[in-house]
Amino acid sequence: MMMMKLFKLFKKRKIQANGSLFEDLTNEIYYEIFDYLSYNEIISSFFNLNIRFDNLISNYPQHFHLGNDQIIPKYIRSFKITLTSQISLFDPIESSHFCSLRSISLSNLRCDQILGILNTIPSKQLEHIYLGICIDDRKANFSKVLSSIQIQVLSLTHYRLKSCQIKDQFSLAISDLLSQYDQLEYLQIKFCENFSFLSEILLRTPKLNSLDVSLRESNQSILTPNQCYLTTLNLRPHSTCSIAELKDFLGQCCSHLHNLSVYLYIHRHTRPELLVDKDQWTNILPIQLKYFRLKSIPNPSIHFYQFGIDNEQCHKPFHDQIYFLSEQHHVCRVRIDAVFVKYWNR
Repeated sequence: MMMMKLFKLFKKRKIQANGSLFEDLTNEIYYEIFDYLSYNEIISSFFNLNIRFDNLISNYPQHFHLGNDQIIPKYIRSFKITLTSQISLFDPIESSHFCSLRSISLSNLRCDQILGILNTIPSKQLEHIYLGICIDDRKANFSKVLSSIQIQVLSLTHYRLKSCQIKDQFSLAISDLLSQYDQLEYLQIKFCENFSFLSEILLRTPKLNSLDVSLRESNQSILTPNQCYLTTLNLRPHSTCSIAELKDFLGQCCSHLHNLSVYLYIHRHTRPELLVDKDQWTNILPIQLKYFRLKSIPNPSIHFYQFGIDNEQCHKPFHDQIYFLSEQHHVCRVRIDAVFVKYWNR
C-alpha cells in the first residue's frame, strides 16, 4: 500500500534529485519496481497508462501466483501453486508462457500432480525449486514416487538449478545419488537419514554454500570426509545425537563453516543430548566459526517453569561470545534461546 502511494506521488511530482518525471525513468528501474509487486498490482497500477507501459508489462517476465493472479502473463519468470484446486488453473497455460521460467514453488500437491507439472514446463533453465508434498498423499508406492521426483529435480543441477527446497522425507538411497550435483548452492531437506548420508551429499555438492536439514536418526556411522565449501548450516539433529557425533561431523565435513544454527526439540520429560554447557560447545565448534545459535523448536507441551524460566523471560535470547584459542584469537558471536541458558551457563 505504501509503495502504491509512492508511485502516485512520483507521477504527480518531479523527482527532486534530477528533476526528471516518473515517466522519464529507464526501463530497468521500472523492472526493479515490478519485482516488488504481484502481477495483479502491476496491471492495476500501470496497465493502460500509455503504450510504453503496456509494452513494458507485456515483455516483463512476471512472478505469477495461481491463487492470487487471474490474468496469465505473456512471460512467467516464477510461479507458485499452493493448493490442489489450483491445478485446474495451471492446465490451460501454454508452454510458451514458461520460456523465461526461473523459479517454481509447489506446495500441498500430490506426487502425481507435481510430476505432471515437472513434465509439462521447460525445466532446464530453472534456478530455484520448492516442493511440499500433500500430507494426505501417503499411498503404498509413495516413497518410490517421491524418490523419482527427487531424482528428476536434483538432475537439474547439471543445468542451472542452484536452490532446492524439499519439504518432505528425503527418500533417496545413496546408490541413487548422482556422482556430482554441479550447480547446487542452497539445499533444504526436511528429513535426511543421518550424518553418514549427509556427508555423502556434501561430497557430491562441491558448490553448496548453505544447507538446512533435519536428521531422522542418530548413529555412529562412518562419515565420508570432504572439503566442501559449506559456510552456513541450519541443523535439526535427532534428539539422541551426542556431542561426540556432532563433533565428528563438524570436524570432518565442515572445515569452512562460518554460521551454525542448531535447533533442538524438547519433550516434556526428556532433553536432547546436545544440551551441554558453553565449554563443551567451545570444544567442538570449528575455530573459524563466526556465528553460533542454539534455538528451541516450538513445542506446546513445554512447561518453561520446569527450566526455571517464567513466561516473560522465555522469549528473551541470551547473547554471548566464544573466544577460540587460535593464532588470530578468533571471536564467535553466540545467541542462545532463553530456555537453554541454564544449561549453557552451568
